[in-house]
Amino acid sequence: KAEEDIIIHQVNTKCPIDYKIYDDDRFVSLTNLLKRDPVVFLEQYGQFLRDSDLDVFSICYKGNYEIEWYVKSYKLKLTPPSKTTVKNRRYIHLQHLIHHSDYFSLDNIRSRHPYLFYKHVGKYQAFPKEATLSERLLRNLDQSSILADKKR
Repeated sequence: KAEEDIIIHQVNTKCPIDYKIYDDDRFVSLTNLLKRDPVVFLEQYGQFLRDSDLDVFSICYKGNYEIEWYVKSYKLKLTPPSKTTVKNRRYIHLQHLIHHSDYFSLDNIRSRHPYLFYKHVGKYQAFPKEATLSERLLRNLDQSSILADKKR
């Protein structure tokens, strides 16, 4: 069949080096595998097929549940995720960082970028009432050194 030749050619051109078909024996064995058990062929080589080749599979073997399932799963991998899906993944990752790590702790933010921390957070932080004079002076010294480093 012409469809089988297209699929075999696609597998031949898209497979990694260890899957490439260099000789006629391998080409014949893949053709026989496709004729004998198209489900196994699709399971092993479906990831290398184009969307149009997957359409040929779904037309030729319509009604076969396993082939329809593999075609559907490989087509999902070929389509890029929607913007909403990407945003939801980022949001889930953000929630994970907030609840299960100290990535957003004030100390970590200060250590990652001291100047930005001072500019957006540090200058608005009030001294605790129980802070001693030496603690206040050391904090002012830290902040002035951050600003001096930024000016260099």
